[in-house]
Amino acid sequence: MRHMIAVAGILVTLATTDLDAGIVTRVLDGYDTASTSQMIGDRQVQSNEFANAFGLDSSFTHDPGFDSGNDLGALVMSADPGVGRSGSVVYNNNGAGLNFDATGMMVGGFGMSFASVDQPFVMQFIMSTFNSAGEVRGFVLWAIQVDQGMNVDEFWDLQNFTTSGGVFQFSNVDEIEIRFNVGNNPPGIGVDFVATELTTTIIPAPSSVVALGVAGCLASRRRRS
Repeated sequence: MRHMIAVAGILVTLATTDLDAGIVTRVLDGYDTASTSQMIGDRQVQSNEFANAFGLDSSFTHDPGFDSGNDLGALVMSADPGVGRSGSVVYNNNGAGLNFDATGMMVGGFGMSFASVDQPFVMQFIMSTFNSAGEVRGFVLWAIQVDQGMNVDEFWDLQNFTTSGGVFQFSNVDEIEIRFNVGNNPPGIGVDFVATELTTTIIPAPSSVVALGVAGCLASRRRRS
């Protein structure tokens, strides 16, 4: 457990301090209270700010009927809105783990979809989930090398936020879709998924750079304000 936390800490340090000044980082703060409608309104503002930070167009959609007791929001960032999705990587928050869906469909509370662009880059995600008491229930850390040749070399299971890891490679992209929960849990989830933090770092990189991935572990510390 301590080893996993240490590894994650090292990767976070590398991503935030050791790389050159071209890194852009935005944080989408999580929710821990308020009504669904208020959360959706807040998220829409943050979504636009997030996309603007990368010079991308953004649109915000809401699907209130996605799952019983679950409101789903989606942030779509696209350099060319006319290009369709060619695949997606999905984190499924119902315990089924991380899934790849070539149609771009998402089966859980978090996902990404990709089409094609010219500039290779590395994308890193850090996602933390909290219960209703503000305790950290788990975190996920991974990086993706976006490159030519759409394929998933490996994917890992994040079921119930237990330890695991993997490596990803994708084609160049111009559309990134991030979906997230903004409401109550679907039935059967053991953790209160009422607050989520997502930090995304996009790093321009040559195609030879290899993406590293490491997934999180259970934790029980208080959320820092």
